[in-house]
Amino acid sequence: SKSRIDRYTILSQKSLDILTEYWFAYNKPMEALFIQKMIRITKPGGVICTIIDEGILNTSSMVEIRKYILKTCHIEAVIRLPYVTFEPNYARVSTSILLLKKKFDEVDKQEYPVFMYDLKEIGYAGNGKPCGRSSDEITEELVEKYKEFKNEYQ
Repeated sequence: SKSRIDRYTILSQKSLDILTEYWFAYNKPMEALFIQKMIRITKPGGVICTIIDEGILNTSSMVEIRKYILKTCHIEAVIRLPYVTFEPNYARVSTSILLLKKKFDEVDKQEYPVFMYDLKEIGYAGNGKPCGRSSDEITEELVEKYKEFKNEYQ
């Protein structure tokens, strides 16, 4: 019907108008737009912590979002999560925690290394049942390792 077409046209134009606020749009727009939005609304010196699909960090199709992240933020940490992390919710995707600190300006260079950590366990198995150490113990260990790293390099 005509009203359905008009509504679709209006929504499409609204979507295009919204996309002009972003540095670039992507074939995985939700992820790329969400990262850009987080960076845009964070004050300089502010911290962003998010869980991302590892494809953002590893695939050639996502090179522009990585450039944008490096242009606007310091990468404080990348913590690879086990594959089973979201399996209890029926999501089978490799993910990482990304910790960023927004730069004050684009010429600000990161003069320290990135904390990289491969988390081997999260306190539960793929079926959601407790497994191994508790998530509290694992989190405490991770935080301690991050603090040790920061003390050594900053």
